[in-house]
Amino acid sequence: PQQVRANIEKYLDAIRSSKKEHFISARISLGIDFDDNVNTAPSSSIIEITDLLGNVFPVTMDDAQGDQIFTGTAHLNYLYKPLGGSLCWKFSALNYNALYRDEENLDLNLFDFKAGVCIEHGNMAWDVYGLANHLILDHDQYLRTSGGGTSLSFILSPRILLSTDARYRKKNYDELNERDAHNLSFTLTPSFALKIGRISFSAGWERESAKEDVNTYTRLNGIAGYQADLPFALGVYASYWYQGTDYDETYPLFGKKRSDDVQYFSAGLSRTFALAAPRGSAIILNIGYTHTRSDSTIDLYTYTKNVTSMSVTFAF
Repeated sequence: PQQVRANIEKYLDAIRSSKKEHFISARISLGIDFDDNVNTAPSSSIIEITDLLGNVFPVTMDDAQGDQIFTGTAHLNYLYKPLGGSLCWKFSALNYNALYRDEENLDLNLFDFKAGVCIEHGNMAWDVYGLANHLILDHDQYLRTSGGGTSLSFILSPRILLSTDARYRKKNYDELNERDAHNLSFTLTPSFALKIGRISFSAGWERESAKEDVNTYTRLNGIAGYQADLPFALGVYASYWYQGTDYDETYPLFGKKRSDDVQYFSAGLSRTFALAAPRGSAIILNIGYTHTRSDSTIDLYTYTKNVTSMSVTFAF
């Protein structure tokens, strides 16, 4: 019978996995985004700036511009874990590309790398890693980041997972030297398995010390997310992300300190098509929507945007 055959295949897979030392997984995605405010135009058509003498002048801003964004992502993960050992080694690499149909000077190309050692013992896993990324904006080098961090994960019960992460990053901007910075962040993430789906929360603190104090900030993050698998290989997800940022110094052009409250609302639906070969591979179709609302003490950074995304992913 088909059910018996499926159970036998799962059993054989478990035997094969127990004898493996090298684990490789990858995802390749192609997608298209529809963004109604790619230039992040402020909600107000007129903002006020202040000169060195304290005089205030109104400035007319451009309207929000919509555009289509063609995206491509390749993500590779590798794990080496010797049989019978608790020490392992991890490596991941990601390349992301975004090409705008109409807007100029916004095309992105990101390379991101992360590698380190890990220890898995019982219900605990500990990672120590180095990281680096390279961001190209409109075919010109824009930002280079390097650093490292450590993370701990604990399985507190069959339904509860608790993870923590701490990392340091050094940011170097090619043409905006005043924004070069040292960045320190901490994150705490509990996850809970429910009868239907999984819910997770994340709380984070971030401090960035830039070369110029006007770009130095303290940031708080909070994320709540839910995802569930449905019949017919469907999946749904929804999340809310809050990001509050307070800058240290007064912005000379506006005569006030900048403080931002940014909220992201996301939801999506996916459909997975399992493939016969290679084993464990699948095609995933995804459609999602994200609404962004930014409120700031400086009108230039108060805006809204809506992005609808569609993608197809090959995973193995």
